[in-house]
Amino acid sequence: MQKRFNPGPAARGGVVSAILASMGFTGAETILEGDRGFLRAYSDRVDQKKLTEGLGREFPIFIEYKPYSCARPIHNAIDCSLEIRRKHSIDPAQISKITVYRHPRWANYHKINRPRTYHEAQVSLPYAVAVSFVEGKAFLQQYSDEKLKDLLIQKLSEMVEIKTVDGLPRDVSCRMEIVLKDGSQYVSQIDYPKGSVQNPLTPEEKREKFNSLSSGLLDGRRRRRVEETVFKIEKVKDVSKLMGLVVVNRRGE
Repeated sequence: MQKRFNPGPAARGGVVSAILASMGFTGAETILEGDRGFLRAYSDRVDQKKLTEGLGREFPIFIEYKPYSCARPIHNAIDCSLEIRRKHSIDPAQISKITVYRHPRWANYHKINRPRTYHEAQVSLPYAVAVSFVEGKAFLQQYSDEKLKDLLIQKLSEMVEIKTVDGLPRDVSCRMEIVLKDGSQYVSQIDYPKGSVQNPLTPEEKREKFNSLSSGLLDGRRRRRVEETVFKIEKVKDVSKLMGLVVVNRRGE
């Protein structure tokens, strides 16, 4: 449960720090470059010049979107499942073997073949592969107690074998090989997952993710207004207008 809690306090700490600094609150002057500063805490090779390189001239922002409701390093495997499912129109019940090849750096993570809770399912590569083959999606609705009890999803999840392989181009690269009961074999390799800078989500795919999360919380009219506002966010002068659209009161209005 802590995984979804961690980012909130971190973001809050950053905002509070910025507000306090604007009010004149002071701290250690060498918090970054000092003997016990952040730089030396995280690296044995410190280059202080990097802190101000391009300051005031460059501010690159690279945004990636998570289309699926699980740990990001699992997304490549989901994309493999969906690609095979889409290209070959396979019947998941006919799958007899699933092998997933991962980079050595990630091969020993997310190896939960029989998750007990949806929290575990969200960090389980076998479950993600199984539910993607069966449902064709991996949104929040696919990570539910009901889906965890699905016999076909359980069978496929327990079937997934994760192997280590050298030579994959990226740490999170994934190659999947499946075998059907009739002997047919299919392969997919995904190096850049959906939602990455190299493999971006389309506007329609972003809408699909938003609608999957907001359904039951916002009615259709409000969802459309949120979409319209977000897709022209650079023209919105007051962010409170957007916040007002997504706030739900106790009556669900």
